Amino acid sequence: MSPLIDKIVASLRDMPVGPVIVACSGGMDSVALFHAVQRAKTERALIVATVNHQLHESSGDHAAFVESMARSADVEFIGLHADRQMIMKGPGIEAGARAERYRLLTAVSQERSAACILTAHSADDQLETLLMRLEQGAGLRGMRGILPHRDDVLRPWLSVAKSEILAWARMERLQWCEDPTNEDDRFLRNRVRHTGGVALSEAFGGGWTVRAARTAERLQ
Repeated sequence: MSPLIDKIVASLRDMPVGPVIVACSGGMDSVALFHAVQRAKTERALIVATVNHQLHESSGDHAAFVESMARSADVEFIGLHADRQMIMKGPGIEAGARAERYRLLTAVSQERSAACILTAHSADDQLETLLMRLEQGAGLRGMRGILPHRDDVLRPWLSVAKSEILAWARMERLQWCEDPTNEDDRFLRNRVRHTGGVALSEAFGGGWTVRAARTAERLQ
């Protein structure tokens, strides 16, 4: 069994009884997560939930893709629609969309008495968060980064490099959607990924994202 699947099995071992909600945007990471959870055969009921943030022209198509994927696997699908006004109330579009996404997912989790909400955050996401918080002057609490388990949300792949997830997705011949907003450098996380992350990888060599994520684990 793949180490990616092993991590999911280990993460779910101590979770309470109830269905597992897989948060899926249709992107590579979350599609891989959905398929890996299926392969884990946890004997828990699965629910695939997607949030249409309505932030780009393809968002409806991406939601339809996730629904089709879930239906093909005979897994329950829940489509959620973000409130644009709620998104715009945040300190920025990124933060507003994130808050609205978790608000909607948490509401579904509580309604369905779910064991947890699984997300596909990777070591690369953790690294980007650490870099942004370093720039903000965060202390030890902030430099813990993204937490692997907080409230209803469980993130089993925080110590896994995105390249490893991509390699597995390609090996399994998975199909996914490309989010055009991921290339938009108006967003801070994208600028960190496209410039800072690349430069630091060249300086420190391969595997440094996982080592950086390990720092967050120690601070946690």
